[in-house]
Amino acid sequence: MATVAEKTRFEEEKELTRWSSEERLHQEKSREFYSTIMVLAVLIGVILFFIEGVMPVLLDAAVVFVIFALSRTPPGLVEHVVSNKGITSGGVKYVWGDMNSFWFEDKDERSLIRILMPRSWPGQLIMTLPEKSAEVSKENLKKIFLNFLPLEKPTPSALDKFVDWFKRKVPLE
Repeated sequence: MATVAEKTRFEEEKELTRWSSEERLHQEKSREFYSTIMVLAVLIGVILFFIEGVMPVLLDAAVVFVIFALSRTPPGLVEHVVSNKGITSGGVKYVWGDMNSFWFEDKDERSLIRILMPRSWPGQLIMTLPEKSAEVSKENLKKIFLNFLPLEKPTPSALDKFVDWFKRKVPLE
């Protein structure tokens, strides 16, 4: 039995929906967040220096710089286009055959759609949904995506569980 994605392979590409949104979630961070990050980085840097030397400390500093740069730089707008052939997000085309499932998630008072893509790196396509749009709502996107992918949230891995535990135990703000 052929899937919808396989059936549309030889058809002309038809746009199903389109929207523009931020390329990533962004939230202004407090002074407390930056001081907590710096204290953790210094502690980890001292430990790594005594274990391995200078190189891990430089890596630690680079990670802190990336966190600082991403939290201070507002995200740009990116256009998402869903067609019968796949999804184009930020000028990069993803075909339905490379995707396994999708689900919706609410984070920082914003809605996201996550698409599992195990054959490509980083493994998920995450798109923010516009805050208020009649044309692009969760319900409309769900109807479109269900023609090509199952609505299924994967079970959390051990790493996901550890990250959630760490967020609860070590709040950065």
